[in-house]
Amino acid sequence: MKFQAEYLPRINTVTLVIESDYQFEVSYLNQDCLEFHSSQGQRKLIQLPHSIKYPPNYFPRKDGFVQVLRLRAFSSEHSEICLDRSKNYTMSLATGKWMKSDLIRQPFELCCGKCQALLVSSKNCKKINDMPSEYWAELMDYWHCHKPPVAEDGTSFYDRYSKLSPLVGELLVGESFFLASANWLNCCCKTSADLIRCMKCEGILGKLNKDGLFRIQKWSVLLRTHDKIEQFPAEYSIISSIMNLLNSNGSRYFLLKGEGGIRVVLWIFAVGIRVTLSEYRPESDSIKVFYIKSLNSEDVKYDIGSQNFEELTIDDAILKNFIEQLEEKNSQLPSPTQEMNSWKLSYLTCL
Repeated sequence: MKFQAEYLPRINTVTLVIESDYQFEVSYLNQDCLEFHSSQGQRKLIQLPHSIKYPPNYFPRKDGFVQVLRLRAFSSEHSEICLDRSKNYTMSLATGKWMKSDLIRQPFELCCGKCQALLVSSKNCKKINDMPSEYWAELMDYWHCHKPPVAEDGTSFYDRYSKLSPLVGELLVGESFFLASANWLNCCCKTSADLIRCMKCEGILGKLNKDGLFRIQKWSVLLRTHDKIEQFPAEYSIISSIMNLLNSNGSRYFLLKGEGGIRVVLWIFAVGIRVTLSEYRPESDSIKVFYIKSLNSEDVKYDIGSQNFEELTIDDAILKNFIEQLEEKNSQLPSPTQEMNSWKLSYLTCL
């Protein structure tokens, strides 16, 4: 049995699509849960992504062993925010993990993800600052009424301030990486060509950037606090880049390119969706996406027509894992909702 429950805040409705190999009925348990029971005696609880009203108006639609239910939902602060045109709900969503606000909350240690050798801790870190959006220059260029002045040498205002110079003991925090002075971390890290490696196990931690700073990828390290050790999923780097470009440029279409030729086109259909899928717990603030595996740029133009799209080059291993997660969630959907024309449906988890 497969099901997809999605909360639509603008019309205060929970849409539930259920597919089974047998005839089945759905009964009301409470405002947060329904029960599925088939003609074969199979029973399953369906946790809804949002509370529904009692008695529920089902508005059912049946097609063989597929049933679509439209359930009246309670209005909520979430629905009010979505309807408030004076606020940008997408901008309010978190786009980063392990940011300054997370690190200053309690003592922490950043360790090598391979051997757990200590790299940075709250004891030797004197200052922590969040980086601006990776696309802040493009944002300025798009939206400033008065463009930044251009000097005689061709450099603009933001070119002159684009070079970062963190002090020894200062950690700059990006959405998917850390930046630090080489003079600070040379006791625990070493460089090989442009790669940064752990001094103890020689595992790759990141790369030197163009300014000679250590750029350490978050998925290459572990975050240790007093009660847990946490890992940064590499695919979060893709999600943070997408959210940044969505907020900065209003981009909805993305071509993700692997260095080895892997390609996938993403269409960001909706942000901040509450959804429950067959083998997953209810998720809030999900990103509803349609995607197509694409071979070349001509395929992309055919798939999205005249729409503009952003290109992102992603490490092959990370992109492959990202696509596998898209496919996994797509496989959990009822067959009628898995595809729309040539596009496949899936969901991403906001950070």
